[in-house]
Amino acid sequence: MTPVYSVNGNAVELEGSILDGEGGTVSLLISTPGDLDGDASNDQAAILVHDSRGSGVFYYLNVLLNDGNGALGLAGEAFLGDRIKLDFMEIYGVGSVSRGTDVPIHPDDYGQLVVAYYTHGRDQAYAESPGVYVTRHWKIDDGMLVAVEDY
Repeated sequence: MTPVYSVNGNAVELEGSILDGEGGTVSLLISTPGDLDGDASNDQAAILVHDSRGSGVFYYLNVLLNDGNGALGLAGEAFLGDRIKLDFMEIYGVGSVSRGTDVPIHPDDYGQLVVAYYTHGRDQAYAESPGVYVTRHWKIDDGMLVAVEDY
């Protein structure tokens, strides 16, 4: 079963890992499996890239939860930015270690999703390489994607 993603609130079904249409191209940049809702089944976090064929290349986080039968349903979407540079995406679980501190992740944080990337500063031109490093965290609360904190 092909997952249905979301880009700016619009449902997107990719053929392979890309969709080319009137509004531009949507492609799957990265997909990470892991247990986001504590039910011991693999859910999925994915980053989609929308190249509008205009001035922007927009990045969207999608989180899809496994219904227990292998089907993935959208739990939420978050806009990451325009022309970002991804560093990493991870779903914390047993054995996870913080990339910033090398300290093991506390069990209370298992299931948390972290995405780290470079984005553009307020006064920075989009033609330049993004220079502001951001780490964002999300969790699943009552079946929905919820932002936890940004660094």
